[in-house]
Amino acid sequence: MVLSHRLCVKAARRAKPGVTLWGWETLWNPANALLKPQLLTPEGLVYRRKCFIAIAVFVVCVGVPLVVAAIVGALK
Repeated sequence: MVLSHRLCVKAARRAKPGVTLWGWETLWNPANALLKPQLLTPEGLVYRRKCFIAIAVFVVCVGVPLVVAAIVGALK
C-alpha cells in the first residue's frame, strides 16, 4: 500500500503547467488529478498507470485470501 501511495503522490505532482492542484479542476484535492488524465504530463500518466496497477495488486492480494477463506468456511 505504501508503494501505491508513493506513486499516487508522484503522479499528482506531475500536473501540466497552469493546473492548480488546490483549485476547481481537482475540487481542492490534488489526488483527484489521478481521475482526470488530461491534467497530467506524460510522466504523470506513467506514474498514474503504475499507481492503479499497485492498487489492483493490493486488492487482489487481500481479496483472494478472503474469497478462499469464505469458500472453505474459515470465516465465521
